[in-house]
Amino acid sequence: MSAKTTKSAKKRNRIRACYKDYLKTLAEEEKDRYLRETVPLAGIINTSDGDVEVLARARAYDAEHGTDFFSLAVDFTIYCLACHRVDCIC
Repeated sequence: MSAKTTKSAKKRNRIRACYKDYLKTLAEEEKDRYLRETVPLAGIINTSDGDVEVLARARAYDAEHGTDFFSLAVDFTIYCLACHRVDCIC
């Protein structure tokens, strides 16, 4: 198997990992509010097979429901696990 095939076969789950890390940074009250506001996104993230599927399903959900979960999902692709910020300057 070539390196290209191996890399393309691997599913990236950065969104799921960053989402979970972000939740750890919130105070309990903030976390509860955020989870209530993003229930559909959490469902999409937890039931998708990798980042590409998360983004596709979030975009489809937004189109159907007039939400903006796609943008939130994109934010998690550029979320920094080191400093817990989007677009960090570490």
